[in-house]
Amino acid sequence: MEWVKARGDDLVIPFSGAYENRLFDMPDDEAKALVAETKVPSMLPKIISNGFKVSLYTTYCKQAASMLATTAPPNLLCSLWEASVWGPTAIHLIYFFTAGDDEVKCWQIRKGTKAPQAAGTIHTDFERGFICAEVMTYEDLHELGSENAVKASGKYRQQGKEYVVQDGDIIFFKFNVTTKGK
Repeated sequence: MEWVKARGDDLVIPFSGAYENRLFDMPDDEAKALVAETKVPSMLPKIISNGFKVSLYTTYCKQAASMLATTAPPNLLCSLWEASVWGPTAIHLIYFFTAGDDEVKCWQIRKGTKAPQAAGTIHTDFERGFICAEVMTYEDLHELGSENAVKASGKYRQQGKEYVVQDGDIIFFKFNVTTKGK
């Protein structure tokens, strides 16, 4: 704790990669039983909820690495790079994108997340009223150059509630939420 306090007293999240991998690879009911037995919950929800801060930290690390490139020991630069590049992969995080006319947003979810739950990371109404996900891959968009070209090639597809979002998917969610009592 002294080390943390000496560096600004930032948020510390205890994390075990081996334990998280074990939980991730178990069926949900077995994972819940293990958490109840050990009284050690997964830290991934807390890590994901602090994703914005992690994103800022990653940007800081990249800037620090470029500034330190001439004076920093190689092992420090390697550690900074590994943490920013391999950290999300090590804890089973992937990215998907949403795009509008004027912006593109990147969203972080756990590997294995189905489309409705991925939509729920944007807004709970998206998950509640989920109809389908229109999906294209970043690779297809990059290769073909436009959304219309992806559609024309037949690589733009509609996916239902059981679709597992893949790293790099570009998704347009269709949803409909009606209010009760009208």
